[in-house]
Amino acid sequence: MSKDLSVAREITFKRIEEDLRDSYNADFDINLSKLVFFSDLHKGTKKKNDSFMQNEVACCYAFDHYFKEGFTLVQVGDSEEGWGFKIGKALKKYDSTVLKFERKFFSEPGRYIRLYGNHDIKWRKKVKVENILKPHLTNDIDSELVVKPALKLGEKIVVLHGQQGSLESDILWKVAKGIVRFVTSIFFRTFGRKKKRAAKNPMVRHERDFLLNSWATKNHKLLIAGHTHRFIFGKKHSLSSVYKSLIDLSKKRRDELTDIEKIILDHSLSDMQSDFDELISQIEKDLSDNKLNENCYFNIGAGVYSDGITCIEIDKGTIRLVFWPNNKFKSGMLFDVNSGVKIFDPPERAVLFEDNLKVILSEI
Repeated sequence: MSKDLSVAREITFKRIEEDLRDSYNADFDINLSKLVFFSDLHKGTKKKNDSFMQNEVACCYAFDHYFKEGFTLVQVGDSEEGWGFKIGKALKKYDSTVLKFERKFFSEPGRYIRLYGNHDIKWRKKVKVENILKPHLTNDIDSELVVKPALKLGEKIVVLHGQQGSLESDILWKVAKGIVRFVTSIFFRTFGRKKKRAAKNPMVRHERDFLLNSWATKNHKLLIAGHTHRFIFGKKHSLSSVYKSLIDLSKKRRDELTDIEKIILDHSLSDMQSDFDELISQIEKDLSDNKLNENCYFNIGAGVYSDGITCIEIDKGTIRLVFWPNNKFKSGMLFDVNSGVKIFDPPERAVLFEDNLKVILSEI
């Protein structure tokens, strides 16, 4: 392991431990608990640089489904885009749609959990939560809304956003926020941006995933995170398998692929920006040198993909990675998922991967 990576590992581990000391400790029964985890929705103000806008309707249908099915909603950070926009304005823009469904979860005790990330770090301050966020979730001034940096589920499951220890997103976040707010956002508001998946340098994203996986392996925990905007599902869609499976998938004619294979292929291709051979070699070396347990790390993905939203479900002992497509929808359309009038076909929930959570936890 390089000296730079060793330093990043030490800082990341320290920051995770700090945030775990201020975490939720939720009741968890692997045989009964039903939780759904969303991350990185990045709700903006519906201007040109709002990357969530195209997924607004799909998100509403997803939230409605999970409310009716008895799930607890866990927002794992960056729910609002507080760097590129004024966060209060973003909440107002989605108050009658996405937040309408968040209010349903919040109205029932124990069914709404919020963590903060780097882009909605404003929620770490109780006064901001009380004055800005809480009025969009309830009219009851006596109800309590607490936003934490991490969540513990039982003895072996930890949930956090994933920016912990990152130089840009955690340590120097105020500098990064200034650049996004006053440089990047102004550019995109002026010239527009294509509705693409959020993308970063693949080696930077790999390093963050690798460091989070390293912490989980060392501490014998199952870690669920977001932040990198790249979904990962343990060994079934791990740091290495996604790249290896890409070769096999690419050899097939596209029209011969199943719908789920097409989704995996498209998302994987968008990550392959450069240096495929170097990347796969580095991943394999890291796995070999550090003996990572790939079943320790699951990443939710994001809500700003151009084709939809990913989330992770824990459903009575089963863990799933789920995709909600947006291909039939446009932002801002009139709809009501509770009405009897069917104007548009609803998005179809697609299970990308699933596994037995009890077996995974027994092997960690």
